Amino acid sequence: MLLSLSTDIVWTTLSEHQFNTVAYGKVFGNKGDVVILAGEDGVVRVYEKPTTTKKEITLKPVRSLETKCGPALHVLLRDLTRLSPCDMLVGDARGSVVLFCDGQILDRRGTFSGKSSRITALSAQETSLGKVNIILGRDDGEIICFNTFTQLWKLRLSDVSKQSRDALVSVTCLLPVSVVTSWSNGKAEDYVLVADSQSCLHVLQDGEILSSIQLPSTAHCMCAGSFLLHEDTNPNKKMLTQIALGCIDGSIWICVDFCLSNASPYTEIGHPVTQLRCVPTKHNYTHNSPVGNGENNVVDILVCGGHFSSLKLLQHGKILHTVPLPSWPVTLCGLHDYKGDKLLSNDDRMILVGCQDSTLHLVSIT
Repeated sequence: MLLSLSTDIVWTTLSEHQFNTVAYGKVFGNKGDVVILAGEDGVVRVYEKPTTTKKEITLKPVRSLETKCGPALHVLLRDLTRLSPCDMLVGDARGSVVLFCDGQILDRRGTFSGKSSRITALSAQETSLGKVNIILGRDDGEIICFNTFTQLWKLRLSDVSKQSRDALVSVTCLLPVSVVTSWSNGKAEDYVLVADSQSCLHVLQDGEILSSIQLPSTAHCMCAGSFLLHEDTNPNKKMLTQIALGCIDGSIWICVDFCLSNASPYTEIGHPVTQLRCVPTKHNYTHNSPVGNGENNVVDILVCGGHFSSLKLLQHGKILHTVPLPSWPVTLCGLHDYKGDKLLSNDDRMILVGCQDSTLHLVSIT
């Protein structure tokens, strides 16, 4: 069953500074949520959350943070130090990672191998023991896992590549995720999925590569959700985790049990896909309702961006809705990305979209 969707641009603004990524949420000691833009000049700018009903707005600055590094590419908001409500981690184009605590630089890590290499992915994984580990990937193929002050493990993809050791293998994207598989007895287990420039998807656990999957094209983005219907309608059986892979050839594939679910892609967009976000549906969170039966035959919405001037909202492999944009979307941030609770709220259906022309848009999906 396809959902009836509508979208609205809640507000839009033009940034005075070119930015690469956007984040949203509480940071440091701020009581309210803020909008964060990280720029080409290495400065991270914090703005008040807009509350106006106007469509075109001007963001009100709160503060600026100097990373004193290269262009900022990634911003991550998590409580890493337990010293303030929420810390900020920034990754840049020269391989540096800067940890801000309460507005001050607490730690800076330079290039891990002694030479500059762009950070291509930066994410956090909360372990079953409640610890938060940071996972980063770089364009020289290094993957590093560390916590606040300690490096936990490191590996280089060129050392495990089946192709020539001389070939450059870059990390294109990664996803720390808790996965329910057909052999896990309904229990979720922690993994890190890493895609590389040789069109491989590597499954890592505790720093070890368990398996590698050859993809039809190089994946540049991933997200987890429920995108395909399950044949098993037993309400007591936990749904298997599905991973959507957005590829450079414009295809989107779904991975289940660390295998591609079909011989054909979930959909073909026709242009490189660089951004994916899952928008959950309430049907998938009704505990007593079987999946794939009657009105509950609903899967999550997949929001897709890339080398095209729009967002595409997908369900069951079909484009339900298109949100026109002034230029290519270079960064997406769900307002719920940094929330700790698991309950559905209005934030689940709000996405900040940063475009190549330095415009920022808040998109509401209803």
